[in-house]
Amino acid sequence: MTVSGGWRRQAAAGAVLCALAVLRWHTALFDLRLAVDEVDYTRAFAAVDAGGDPYEVERFLYPPPFALAGAAAERAFGERSVVLFLRAANLLGAIAVVWISLGWSRCSWRARVLLGSLLVAVWAPIHQSVAYGNISLAVLGATFVGLGLLEARPLTAGATLGLGLAMKPLAPASVALLPFWRPASGTRPAAKWIAFAAAASTLGVALLWGGALLPRMLDRTATRLPEARSLSLGRLLQCAGLDLPPLLLLVLAVAAGAWLLQLRARPVAGFAVLATTAALYASPLVWTHTLALSLPAQVIAFERLTGAWRRAPAGSPDRRRHGLVLMALGACALAIQGSEALAAIDGGPPLAQALFIAPVVLSPALFAFVALRRGADEPGSFGLAATVGQ
Repeated sequence: MTVSGGWRRQAAAGAVLCALAVLRWHTALFDLRLAVDEVDYTRAFAAVDAGGDPYEVERFLYPPPFALAGAAAERAFGERSVVLFLRAANLLGAIAVVWISLGWSRCSWRARVLLGSLLVAVWAPIHQSVAYGNISLAVLGATFVGLGLLEARPLTAGATLGLGLAMKPLAPASVALLPFWRPASGTRPAAKWIAFAAAASTLGVALLWGGALLPRMLDRTATRLPEARSLSLGRLLQCAGLDLPPLLLLVLAVAAGAWLLQLRARPVAGFAVLATTAALYASPLVWTHTLALSLPAQVIAFERLTGAWRRAPAGSPDRRRHGLVLMALGACALAIQGSEALAAIDGGPPLAQALFIAPVVLSPALFAFVALRRGADEPGSFGLAATVGQ
């Protein structure tokens, strides 16, 4: 296929998914009422505009650049326009997460459009992000674009990753793991260093903009992190009686990811699975919308295992084993899909909470394990980089 043809197919898929997203979520997109998280955002922006402290807003935990940019945008365009922009950015981010994750598989273009449409319409992480007005999917969209461009445009990739962290630090582990990545054949070894330098520079410049507020953010996040509804590894360990500091969880997740990356060279798809899974386990706060980080591992795990099941002879032990693992992966996907309902267990006995959230917390690790088995992360279709010549 020609380069222009490849981009035409990408544009056509994007148009289909955008139209579907607007049809499916039009009520939330154009609702005049502010969603739960949008109330916190607009209060924080107003506080900055009045010369106050955005971190006096109870649930505002975002870096200073987001507060400053939001306040400046509201002064220029008004609150309503800013809210509409954030909602649109969130839907575009959701589409980017879905389309790029599917692009790291060998699915055909038609299969990607069909699966992407299903995810955009009914996937729980998208539903929660849209319903709450939370910008997580806009930030994760930037993160996935950055990961998808690591091969072809490392400078742009790093800048995009750094910008995402400056708005909301959902995936710092992904950037921290870049120096440990051993790119597979065909990927420029210098790409990881270019991307890492660009990410660090972009994040540094962004934080300098709000440097005066940075101590307040660090104090706020160190003392009053909400645990309710969180589906993080930290909460699971805490319910089981082991309370680890968030910084230690980050260090452990990066160390585990670095060790796995050093075992052998990996293409971008393999790095993306490890980076997003490590980011998920490093995060002190994980809600259903944060579980969108597990999508690359889910897509590749299902694709690889389905292929192995189909290739195994009928009635063979291998086919039965693959079938059992496929059922386990299906149960994990359903656990993630139903994770919003786990809010009902908040306040219950700690061990009961641990029992209920454990399947959701441990599911991404199982997906990553299956996706990253030797031979499972061979180069296939790698997101944005694959639009050329696909």
